[in-house]
Amino acid sequence: APRPTNTGISALQPNTGRYVAMGDSIAAGLGLPLVSSTGSRDRLCGRSAEAYPYSVAQSMQVELVHVACSGATAGDLVTPQGINNAPNPSRQISHIFAGGKPALISVTAGANDTGWTKFVYKCYRYTCGTPTDTTIFNGTLVLLQVKLHAFFAELQLRSSGTPPTTVMTGYYNPLSAQCNNRNNLSNDRTEKLTTAELIWLQASVQALNQTIEQVVSQYSFARFAAVDFTGHDICSTSPWVQGLNDTAPLHPTAEGQHIIARSVLTALGN
Repeated sequence: APRPTNTGISALQPNTGRYVAMGDSIAAGLGLPLVSSTGSRDRLCGRSAEAYPYSVAQSMQVELVHVACSGATAGDLVTPQGINNAPNPSRQISHIFAGGKPALISVTAGANDTGWTKFVYKCYRYTCGTPTDTTIFNGTLVLLQVKLHAFFAELQLRSSGTPPTTVMTGYYNPLSAQCNNRNNLSNDRTEKLTTAELIWLQASVQALNQTIEQVVSQYSFARFAAVDFTGHDICSTSPWVQGLNDTAPLHPTAEGQHIIARSVLTALGN
């Protein structure tokens, strides 16, 4: 693994330049109203002005370059993303230095690498949490580490050893033990999930976050932003995630995006 660059890190001050937001559908804001004057790439990627990068940019008073795209993996940060029946978006990392060195980068990536959402739907339709599922999931975490190291290594290379401040977010848990209490459910949102499956899904989110945080900790210019939706999962009375019948199930609501933005700003010391 590449050695960390000893650049140090400090909280950004307002009006310090560009902010590049990278990542997957969570960073894009999938399921929320699209940005105004939407271009074809914005529609393709599901980018919304209610996504957390816009709140971060407003708070930091910096110019936002929003390149996150739905379906992106950690590998797509450094390789072109493949999208069916559409022109492939270019490597997200290619946008970072297009207008000079940015003051800040944020990244949300990793869940698609593990196929976590597919496991959730497997739990609904069949049975999940089998020994085979665990073996497959753990294998994806090993590959995820390699992809994240590749991203940070290229980031160091492109910045001549002085990378911008980079915040990588973790993932929230959209489910909880509360989902076992049928009195707390609306329209039986988790009627097909067992207690064992819920425990397995919760453990998988924790393992994903631990993997991301472990990689981030090896780079002094990077920080990990934990995201906690405790008490506001899909089975709560005030969920911060979209329901199974919404446009983008299990993705953050506008309030959830606001909470992620707060987590990023906290990681920056703001």
